[in-house]
Formats: sequence, structure tokens, C-alpha cells
Amino acid sequence: MTITQRQVVLLYGGTFDPVHNGHMALLWEVQHQLRAQAVHLLPCYIPPHKSAPATPVVHRVAMLHLVTDELNAACGASVFAVDTQEVERGQVSYTIDTLIACREQWGPQVALVWVMGMDSWLQLNTWQRWQELTNYAHLAVVGRPDHQGVTNPEQQIWSQTRIAGPDSIRASAAGGVVMLNTTLLAIGSTQIREQLQRGIRPLGLVPSSVDAYIQRHGLYSTSN
Repeated sequence: MTITQRQVVLLYGGTFDPVHNGHMALLWEVQHQLRAQAVHLLPCYIPPHKSAPATPVVHRVAMLHLVTDELNAACGASVFAVDTQEVERGQVSYTIDTLIACREQWGPQVALVWVMGMDSWLQLNTWQRWQELTNYAHLAVVGRPDHQGVTNPEQQIWSQTRIAGPDSIRASAAGGVVMLNTTLLAIGSTQIREQLQRGIRPLGLVPSSVDAYIQRHGLYSTSN
């Protein structure tokens, strides 16, 4: 498989509690920047660095399906998909385990790209077996309006030989760290949940289909 033919698959994990317009805008832009043929959204079961989501996973997954349907309709192809492998494992979701499984699934030639925010990048050295992540995938780091700064010394040394440009993604199946400039929306799931708990619908923060789903199922209401 030549560089120009190498398939690029983006992987984006999170609690998605709920998925919102910031997620959609980021994925849409990164998919176009890296010319990825597939984008998989991976809802976690229990995140290692956060409290377990109070929202039942069936609802988080259902809202993700609404979003991927909308994104696929916009691009006119089945590019975006929900990947429930972390949910199906039913335990704490470590990215290293997911990347190993994805590499086994996609084979040695496909360029796998794990997309993460700058907040996660700055804490990468606290992740399980973090130095092994690039053995299985590239890392694509996107900034966030409320997070700036530099990595710790150990991570700086580790990343020096791995920093690469977006065009290098197809040169290998894994191994690089790419810093991407994207149009970022200052939207967070915590902000949305707090609004809903105060009885304020998050119009403009989530897709209309997700808003309708939240209202229909009474999610995030203090009366539940």
C-alpha cells in the first residue's frame, strides 16, 4: 500500500454526556484536514480520570447515533460511526487497550489517529502506558479555548522525535504526534448538564435531534 493509498481512520473517545456541537465541529474539521476515510466515536464505559457518567450508556450511545447520522448526511457518505467496544468491555476504558484492539481490527497498514484535546495532551503522562500509545496510532492534538501551556519535561522529551505535520499521517500507520489548528467552540458537556438541571434547554449547544432526545427522555433533570 503506497502513501497516497493509505487509509486514515480517526478515533475519538469520550463520555459524550451529552454529545454536543463542539464535538461535531471538531470532528468535521479534523476529518477534512486529515482527509480521513472513517471517523469512529468511542463512548467510554468508565473514564480513568473522571467520575463514572450518571447517564445510562444506552442514552449516550443513542445520542451519538443521532449525531453520526447527521454528519453522514452532511457529507453524503458513511464516514462517521459509533464504536461501542469500550462499552462492551464493561470496565474502565484505557486508551491503550482500545488502540491495541483497533490495530488488530484494522490491520498493520491503516493509519490510525487518536484525536485528543489539549487538556488531555497536557495530562498524557498520567495515562495508562502512555508511552506505548504511538506504537499503535498517531496522536492528533487539537487546542481548546480554556487550555494552554506546555507538557511536562518527560513528555517533552518523549514527543520531540514524534512531532510531525498533518501530511505525514499517510507516511506510516502510527508513531506521530500532530498538532492541529481548528476552529474551536467553547462548549462543554458539564455546562450543558448544568443548564438542563436549571431547566434551561441547551439550544445552540447541541444538535436539534439531541435536544429532542434529551427532552423526550427527561435526561439531566433534577426531578429524575
